[in-house]
Amino acid sequence: MWTDANRLCGIGLVYLSDTKAQSNSNNGAAPQWARIDNGCWGYGNGGTQHSVEAHELAHTLGSVMGGAPHATSAGHCYDESDTMCYADGGGKAMQQVCAPNLEYLLDCDNDDYYSTYPDPGSWLDTHWNVARLAVPARRRRRRRRRHGRHPDEGSGRSCRSTTRRCRVWRPRRR
Repeated sequence: MWTDANRLCGIGLVYLSDTKAQSNSNNGAAPQWARIDNGCWGYGNGGTQHSVEAHELAHTLGSVMGGAPHATSAGHCYDESDTMCYADGGGKAMQQVCAPNLEYLLDCDNDDYYSTYPDPGSWLDTHWNVARLAVPARRRRRRRRRHGRHPDEGSGRSCRSTTRRCRVWRPRRR
């Protein structure tokens, strides 16, 4: 949420659970929020400065767990440059691993909190990985019927009007 206040720059809620399971609290099992005060709205130039909004949103998705390879004790990382890494007083010296103009990236080295293809056996393969977030798929809602026909009729879906259930029609492979 954006707040019309100047007490903080930003803060985001993260649950300290690094379990790989989809039941992880960071996967939408419990409410989460982020706050950005007006002094930091829109901060970040897309190059050498990270977006405060993106940073706090990444916290609400489960970034950065304390057991991650480059985690600080304050919930960030120290292998620059990306959205979640900065000198936060968490007891670790910063290391420049990626180019300084990549502050807008999520996990520039793909080893602390986000990787779509983690190496087998790596920390992100065996622990919570923000890229595995399943909330959007689980919360999809069905569209309502309008004017006597289902909105998906004629769109490659097979619908039964009595149950309002649809299944995607896919052509057979030859």
